[in-house]
Amino acid sequence: MLEILRVIFEMDAGNSSKPLPSSDTITQIGIILCDLLRLPNAYMRIYQCKLAVVALLLNAPKEYSDYLLINGGIKPLIDIMAIQLATVAVERTGKGTEDAAAVLPKLLVLNKLAKANASVLEKVKMKYFHPMQKKHSKIRLVQKY
Repeated sequence: MLEILRVIFEMDAGNSSKPLPSSDTITQIGIILCDLLRLPNAYMRIYQCKLAVVALLLNAPKEYSDYLLINGGIKPLIDIMAIQLATVAVERTGKGTEDAAAVLPKLLVLNKLAKANASVLEKVKMKYFHPMQKKHSKIRLVQKY
């Protein structure tokens, strides 16, 4: 199923002479993608499917930012990024180039969506640059030295 969605998304990738799928088709794809993103991360196969959705979103139209925000797809993307960062930073200490390569698609998608929608940008900021986190990290830094 993800291969079909990938083909539909890539129909216009780099070739503006091909028409985009209809808005109904794009909406139906969006429904499927949001449903997939909202699945629990409990099973590795589901998580792998969610990572494939992230890869699809690299080629999604920028209007998907609004769609994902309205339909609850942004929080799961932020959660996927948090999981990936924790895996790289904690489990593997983030020293290999494959670690950076694993995080990059998630970062690119969140960056693309945040640039297209100020509300998405705020959600990302709240997760990764929350004011309370800054306060606590300053306190820890002061206590450390």
